[in-house]
Amino acid sequence: MHCKNTILKYESISKQCISLLSTNNNKFKIFSTLCVPEKLSKIFDPYQDKIEFEMNETLLSDRKNTLEKIKTCDSLICSPYDRIDKELLETAQNLKFISTFSIGYEHIDIAECSKRNIRITTCPYFNSGTMAEFTIGLMINLSRNITIAANKIRGADWKQFRNDLYWLSGVGLKDSVVGIVGLGNIGMGVATRLTSFGIKKIIYHNRKPNLDAEKLGFEYASFDSLLEKSDFVVCSCSINKQSEGLFNKEAFDKMKSNAIFVNVSRGVAVNQEDLYDALKSGKILAAGLDVTTPQPLPADHKLYTLDNCLITPHLAWAETKTTDDRVSVCLQNVLNFYLGTELVSEIKNIE
Repeated sequence: MHCKNTILKYESISKQCISLLSTNNNKFKIFSTLCVPEKLSKIFDPYQDKIEFEMNETLLSDRKNTLEKIKTCDSLICSPYDRIDKELLETAQNLKFISTFSIGYEHIDIAECSKRNIRITTCPYFNSGTMAEFTIGLMINLSRNITIAANKIRGADWKQFRNDLYWLSGVGLKDSVVGIVGLGNIGMGVATRLTSFGIKKIIYHNRKPNLDAEKLGFEYASFDSLLEKSDFVVCSCSINKQSEGLFNKEAFDKMKSNAIFVNVSRGVAVNQEDLYDALKSGKILAAGLDVTTPQPLPADHKLYTLDNCLITPHLAWAETKTTDDRVSVCLQNVLNFYLGTELVSEIKNIE
């Protein structure tokens, strides 16, 4: 889905909303902690006499600055790096609407927003294909030692190849068994793309078998069986009480010693202490993490000391067109809220 599919149909604006826009002398104030490209923020240009839009100059906003800017705002556009807590909400006395540039909303105090009748929208999955591509990129990088090799070259270590024909030789995806935990949009995207790599078998674990996956030849397996059989283990599951800490010592102990683990779900799916021990001891071969807890990790975190652990800064979703689409939906939701039209991916009935 692209933003063009959610473009406002002006003829559907209710008379009540038109009246509100035309008679209220106070401008609707919007503050964005995101630095939004001008080509996208132009969506507000036709309403310059009624809407005041201000944004932060960088992606990671300063908390003090946000607290100051939000005091008189009616709407907030935020990122998952912003903490939308009781302190901020008490400061934002006029706040009526939040549009977050994220799929999840763990950074937002839903209960406090509910007390204040603040409506919230998220950014739905516009990026499952993009994330699937990135996931496979991590798998190839780790299995073929690409980042390690690039760093070795910078250290003038090329000559080692002359003494060891198998120096940094990796393994290919061909003829491997790939296990995917969570065969949703992302997991299915990974699975279908991998078929062109000559994969021996794709197995998956969900709460229940996926009929579409079965038709494509993907095999359902228990969690334990998947861990025991897979050369690559991909975590792309949703997060709930059952999946938090799912990948722990017990799970890593069941994996093959040559297994490569990739997490593009949420950091909380992994016990990072247990992962460190498994990587350090050689219990598993390598790991690629696009998500961690906390995010980002402290600069001195011990996972950074391991050559067989590749950590990226939550980039799986970050592709230019996808980012444009998601920003557009964030902005369109704000405009739609003011105009009283349909919102995309509104959080409802959250207890």
